[in-house]
Amino acid sequence: NGTLKDVGNVTNTGLIITTPLSDELIFGQGQGVLKSQDGEQATYAFQFIGSLKEGNQPPHGSWFIYTNSTGNMAFLNNMVGITHSEMGLDGTFSTKVWKWK
Repeated sequence: NGTLKDVGNVTNTGLIITTPLSDELIFGQGQGVLKSQDGEQATYAFQFIGSLKEGNQPPHGSWFIYTNSTGNMAFLNNMVGITHSEMGLDGTFSTKVWKWK
């Protein structure tokens, strides 16, 4: 769940698969759906790579977003985003996405 610029609150439902590449490096990929409070949806796919060691570089990656929305989420269609993520030792995961222009 989170906030999307110019849309407001959204829910995020998806699947992520992570693969350790070494004792210190992780690769992840997945897909999901962002849904606004008024029912609009945008589908995304993503990949990331990052460190598993606390205090080191967090996962960075890219999102590829697709939507056929004609409302507030229409600006997301065919958008590519650069991400910065944080993974907690308790399994929590948060991501910020910036539009790649």
